[in-house]
Amino acid sequence: MPTPSFLPISRIAKIRGHRIFREFTWPSTLHDFGRFNLIYGWNGSGKSTLCHLFEHVADHQPVTEGQVEFVINGHPVQGSALDTAANLPNLRVFNREAVVRTISEASSPLGPIYYFGEVNVETQKQLDSDSKLLVKAKEDLEKTQQSAKGQASALSTFCSDKAKVIKDLLAGPGSGYTTYTKNNFERKCAELIERVGPLPTRTADERAALNQKKSGSSLPSLPELETEYPDLVKALEITLDLLARTVTSNIIARLEEEPRVAKWVEEGLEIHGGEAPTSTCEFCGNEISAARREALEGHFNDAYKSFLLELDKAKSACEHHVKALTGLNRHDPAKLYSTLQQSYGLKLNKLNEEEAKVRAYLTALNAALSAKALSPFQSLDIASFMVGQDEMSHDSSVAALRDLNKSIKEHNETTASFEKGVAAARKELEEAQVADALDGYKKLVKALNAADADEKRLTEEVKTLGERVMKLELELKGHRKPAEELNGDLRSFLGRNDLQVDVLDTGYTIIRNGVAALNLSEGEKTAIAFLYFLKSLRDTAFDLGKGVVVIDDPVSSLDAHALFSAFGHMREVTKDAGQLFILTHNFGFFRQVKRWFHKMQGQKRPDVSLRPARLFMLSTNIEPAGRNGSIVNLDTLLERFESEYHFLFKQLHEEAERVTLPPDLAVLYPLPNIARRVLETFLAFKYPSLSSDGLQKMLEAVPFDAAKKIRIHRFTDSYSHSDRIDDHGMDMTLLSEAPQIMREILELIKATDEQHFDGMMEQFTAGAAA
Repeated sequence: MPTPSFLPISRIAKIRGHRIFREFTWPSTLHDFGRFNLIYGWNGSGKSTLCHLFEHVADHQPVTEGQVEFVINGHPVQGSALDTAANLPNLRVFNREAVVRTISEASSPLGPIYYFGEVNVETQKQLDSDSKLLVKAKEDLEKTQQSAKGQASALSTFCSDKAKVIKDLLAGPGSGYTTYTKNNFERKCAELIERVGPLPTRTADERAALNQKKSGSSLPSLPELETEYPDLVKALEITLDLLARTVTSNIIARLEEEPRVAKWVEEGLEIHGGEAPTSTCEFCGNEISAARREALEGHFNDAYKSFLLELDKAKSACEHHVKALTGLNRHDPAKLYSTLQQSYGLKLNKLNEEEAKVRAYLTALNAALSAKALSPFQSLDIASFMVGQDEMSHDSSVAALRDLNKSIKEHNETTASFEKGVAAARKELEEAQVADALDGYKKLVKALNAADADEKRLTEEVKTLGERVMKLELELKGHRKPAEELNGDLRSFLGRNDLQVDVLDTGYTIIRNGVAALNLSEGEKTAIAFLYFLKSLRDTAFDLGKGVVVIDDPVSSLDAHALFSAFGHMREVTKDAGQLFILTHNFGFFRQVKRWFHKMQGQKRPDVSLRPARLFMLSTNIEPAGRNGSIVNLDTLLERFESEYHFLFKQLHEEAERVTLPPDLAVLYPLPNIARRVLETFLAFKYPSLSSDGLQKMLEAVPFDAAKKIRIHRFTDSYSHSDRIDDHGMDMTLLSEAPQIMREILELIKATDEQHFDGMMEQFTAGAAA
């Protein structure tokens, strides 16, 4: 058979800290993997571990335990990087886990339904899961639809009730609220929800005012108020200027010092010098001298008179404004609409306060000017006259008047558009009512939206799941092989026809001897799973000629006939594989594969690297850190002979030759099992009639030292009832006797059949020479 130009997996260069492989490095004396590879190892020697490493390559899954390095397509590939490695070979693995993945069993009224094939099993699992989800989704959808219906009804009732309250409140002649319905209420709710800012809620007083407004009649219009306010800043400037100025004249000291006297003299001078001048003093009757008159006229000159006129003008202006701001006629708040009365009253009080401040301010300025008139020859400080007066302008009064006129204007506008105001009041009351109910409305809408969303989601989920279930059913029916084909395969594989399959739903029902097979045996499950695995190697998705096939003990739980049948099917299918790995602990199956490999063309070439098939075994050493597995070349005795007996005899002889015990007695753990298997094989041949009675009966029949036979039986019987090389429960004191007992076993064999013993020793010597 032609060998491909490449071998995808050359070796596993190292395995460190991964399960039983504590420290393995591919030795230089170990040939690489070939196209066809047989790996023999007892249970517990690392066979399953190797198979799992191959699964990591198949699934592109990184190895997270320890360090593993493969050589793939001639390049090193780290196990931790398998998820990102490029150009990994297409690899299929069969092991015990594949049996579980390949066969699924489900209950039905007609008996168990089986699903064959890893893809079909996963598809059926998905179908079962989706079918359950579909039932659950339909139930949930029905509940949600009922919930949505209830939520819609609750929302409708809520809106209708609130709409009726608003209709009853606002309906009337000419009112648009006479036909108010839940649709109007819902639209207003939506409007308020979209509106930015606080909700238009109203206090009880505000509602009462709005109720009065929407039910009341109009009031007469009122004229807006007009008042001229003095420029206080300018008045202050004039006063400060006048207070600071002095009159230039021939001042008479007495008059300067006594303003009241000066005032009296000034008025007397005017009397004596008016239209009928006289020189006689009207007060004392004495003659007023020309010099005295000239002195008095020099004191009260034109500048003085002009200044007094200015003072008098400024005083008159202050007095005029004070008078103008006193007793002004203002509208009574009762003349305004009730909704404006409170605000208007506050504004009116504010205006009165501002005007009172203006009057007080002007009065203070007037007092200062009056004082100046009495002391025109002196500069006066205004501070003493302005005690308690803040710096002012007329702006505050103007603003207060303007604010008050706003209320009057609003009153007039209300009167001018009474119906419009009534409509606005009704709208405000509507919005206030809706605002109060908005939280309840939003909760109901939210609940309804959630129910609707759930209904929509579940409707889509039911649709999606229904489509998926239908698709999966079609896939299963499309992939399902005809019952006749399966029955033929099973007949050929099992070597009997008691099992028959028939199509049922998306799977099969199995009949054993005309009755529904309630339970498949492990052997039957293994046979079906392996049969499906071999068939999968011919799928279009797998190129067998370039792919890698890994098979781990496909004959577990199979009888002898099924073992040969399994081997025959496997050989027929895998002979064209790009690379094949077969791992087994079953010596019978090992022997069949070994014969096949030995007969391959080119297998006898001296150069191992040119042979198509390579034979390996797994070895387990006991080290201080624990058991350590390794891959080694197949022992020559196992390769040369058809029985495992030669190899075990060799191991027993090697241990018998041991001079000193190893530092760690755990190295001797496998010996009781090896010793038992050698004895059972040898004695079964010598005493075939006793072979079914057990080792003890056969030992009793051997003419040999009784004490030694007891010691041999105790050693082999206590710790060797399994084909698994274990590292638990050993009695270290018994293990220390191992070399001596191995010698006694050889002594027993020699004493019983010296010719057989000598023949085995010759084979052992020949094997060592080879």
